[in-house]
Amino acid sequence: MFSSRIFTFFFLFATFGLFVCAKPVPVDTTDLAVRSNAELVRRGCGCAQDIIDVLTTLQVSVNAQVVLLDGVHSPSGPCNSILASIHVCVTALASIVITVTITTSEIIAIAHLLVAIILSIVNACGHYSLVIILTFILQLDSALAGLVHACTGLVVGLLAELTIELGAYVSLLTSLKFLLTLAACGL
Repeated sequence: MFSSRIFTFFFLFATFGLFVCAKPVPVDTTDLAVRSNAELVRRGCGCAQDIIDVLTTLQVSVNAQVVLLDGVHSPSGPCNSILASIHVCVTALASIVITVTITTSEIIAIAHLLVAIILSIVNACGHYSLVIILTFILQLDSALAGLVHACTGLVVGLLAELTIELGAYVSLLTSLKFLLTLAACGL
């Protein structure tokens, strides 16, 4: 008799579990983005690896959206996603406190990541005519300048490395009107 009551009790909970699985609660996707990017910064490390982790995550996100900027379809969706990713990255960088000395090889790695992000966005914008993408270029330019300022504020010596690495691409950045990014990089 006791076993039949316990089975009834377990079936009751299993039924409620099925109701929960059948009708999930809607979740705001921005909360998911904030939650996943809050995990980017390892608390207490205070080393360059925190910056490299955040920039690597941004590079993966940007590369996924740059593929959609093909010159045929509307640039609004991918550009807005890139802008949101850069904003989240700058927010994550603002919460990093560097407590150890950053080596030259780490500065070079951070500079390579920044240059790769900047050049992938600039090259993707080059697929469109300037009239179509000018408003997005202005927004992306100010976001990239903010990203460069956030990184150079954390790492002493990064501005010199960015100047060296982006020096060959000044004409490309100037032709596509990424002037704030050039100014932030010291060019």
